[in-house]
Amino acid sequence: MKALSPNLGRSDVTLRFQQKLTIPILSRPLINRAGLTAQLEEAIVNRRIVVLAAPAGWGKTSLLVEWAAQTQLPVAWYTLDAADHDPHRFLDYLLHTVAPFVPHAAELAERIDSSLPQSLAEIGHEAALLIADAPHPFALVIDDLQLLTDGPTLPGSNLVTSLLASLIEYAHNCHLVLASRTVPNLRGLVRLVAQQRAAIFDYALLQFRPEEVQQLAEMISEHELSEEHAQELSAQFEGWVTGIVLYLDRSNHGHYQFNLNGRKRHEQSLRLFRRTSRCATRSRVSTFSRRYKYLRRSFTRTL
Repeated sequence: MKALSPNLGRSDVTLRFQQKLTIPILSRPLINRAGLTAQLEEAIVNRRIVVLAAPAGWGKTSLLVEWAAQTQLPVAWYTLDAADHDPHRFLDYLLHTVAPFVPHAAELAERIDSSLPQSLAEIGHEAALLIADAPHPFALVIDDLQLLTDGPTLPGSNLVTSLLASLIEYAHNCHLVLASRTVPNLRGLVRLVAQQRAAIFDYALLQFRPEEVQQLAEMISEHELSEEHAQELSAQFEGWVTGIVLYLDRSNHGHYQFNLNGRKRHEQSLRLFRRTSRCATRSRVSTFSRRYKYLRRSFTRTL
């Protein structure tokens, strides 16, 4: 399902917004993960909010792009960057991406240009009411949410998290999908998980399994990867698709050897590659795990 391009009325603004408000085109499509995509579709359709939370390079955006191409739900897409921490900018982008599905959202967006900072809370409340009143179901994907929730606190930034919490609670036709490198600390999320009205796809669910590693190898390399070596790669990289792809790329260009005839060389090069590519990611996984364990403890107390 393609996201509709927002009609902003000014060509220079349209060009600036276009990439952030459309479904990304992957420079390197990965394999079709039909089973995981089906799980994602079931969760998005039947839950109030779905969160994909995993460190960088775990395939969150790729999976969402694959899902968006297959779902029957209309999709509004918003890719964040660091500047979107400004609530004025966030509201402007948000209203423009949902405008095709939310009556009067475009008109409200026009008011932002001339609004004073003290009026943003009122506009944010109106935006939540408009989205909650959407006449037909649609999905709102917000990618790279950690740029909002983990960044510095700016004046009025609590407006953004309050708006998202209101959408989770009241916007029945807006299926909210958040992708983040950390588990977002949003009001009501723990309660919704406990009530089975929210789903979290963490890095363990996003890990590439050995059979998927074999499919990747067929796509990327000139050699067929044995089941044994696929299991080893999946285990050594803990299913981290970016590391697996980089390793297979290097193997394909002769830097590493993973044929059965080069078993010892394969093991040495795999250890070397893991040391050079996984150090930063391992620390991110550790940070992610701590925050996810906190959410799980909160979930248990809620029950």
